[in-house]
Amino acid sequence: MHLEMTNFYGVTKCPYNTNLTAGGSSGGEGALIGARGSILGITTDGGGSTRGPAANNGLWGFKPSSKRLPRGGIIAVTTVSRIAGCIGPAAHSLRDLELFTRVVLASEPWKRDITLTPLPWRDVDDSGRGAGFDGWSGVGGKLRVGVMWEDGVVRPVKPTRRTLQTMEDKLRRLSGVELVDFAPESVPEIWKITAQLYYIDGGRKLREAFGEEPMYPLTKWIVSQARELSTEEVTELVNRRNALRQRYSALFQSLHLDVIMCPASPAPALPFHTSKYWSYTSLFNFLDWPGVVFPTGVQVTLDDQDADYEPRNEDEQHVYSTYSPETCIDAPIGLQLAAPRWHDERLMAASRIIDSVLPLQAN
Repeated sequence: MHLEMTNFYGVTKCPYNTNLTAGGSSGGEGALIGARGSILGITTDGGGSTRGPAANNGLWGFKPSSKRLPRGGIIAVTTVSRIAGCIGPAAHSLRDLELFTRVVLASEPWKRDITLTPLPWRDVDDSGRGAGFDGWSGVGGKLRVGVMWEDGVVRPVKPTRRTLQTMEDKLRRLSGVELVDFAPESVPEIWKITAQLYYIDGGRKLREAFGEEPMYPLTKWIVSQARELSTEEVTELVNRRNALRQRYSALFQSLHLDVIMCPASPAPALPFHTSKYWSYTSLFNFLDWPGVVFPTGVQVTLDDQDADYEPRNEDEQHVYSTYSPETCIDAPIGLQLAAPRWHDERLMAASRIIDSVLPLQAN
């Protein structure tokens, strides 16, 4: 449950700036692909562990709806069913993400794994038609994108805001795209429930496994977010989770959206042992919505200062005190698309439209 990865040689480093983390928990895969040591990798995602490393290493990453891709034999996949974890591919192109998913589902893995939903990959064209849908939801059949500028807790730092604004400007020029603002709801409560449902025993079993061995700082931090719950308390949290999932579904439909576009993180890759805020990705694990992170071609420059901003809370203070353009120079900026559960193919079709305007600037 880290936003970075540590192996026998130390913290796995971002190939764009080796003073920064490659992300996590699939950071090793992200760094290997980002450094062109591999063309594609299978990653895990219980809170952003596919999408975080994809963003940090300038890659495409896909978190499908849970119970679509088989997880057997992959030890690192989270077993916490209360927050939806899954596997997903990370690669250098959207084409590779879709090819991987098509090939895996063509083998009908649900016939060998009873935990999977028997749902083949369904074709959706660039007009949004297919998989039981008649087209995009905007006026005149336009792709309707809800732009989530921030989550209301941690405002993205300047290079991330700049990238999202540039992406919005590019899409606004496309005749087939319609954009509206999207404001998420109950984000602090969602994170509190998410962190607690990761460790319903308050981390007791983890501490027992460590014995006398000290925990890494980020392990100690995430475990500190939870306490041991009774059966009744777990049930109450799961019921609240379900109510919030229902609320987000209603909000999405009331705005007639096809996808949500937002940052993959409030900041680019950060220095080692400092990455604590992942609500921009874990929100969609909580909802069990599929998500795609895409590389924008934008990197941090020395002009990306945020000197005059006064943080609103402790989480924001930590991010803004950790990030600086001097430290994070050359780190790539990734953005994220998300859509409701089982809209995986529609999300891929929307991503093809996004891909048509990339990169936003030359690397």
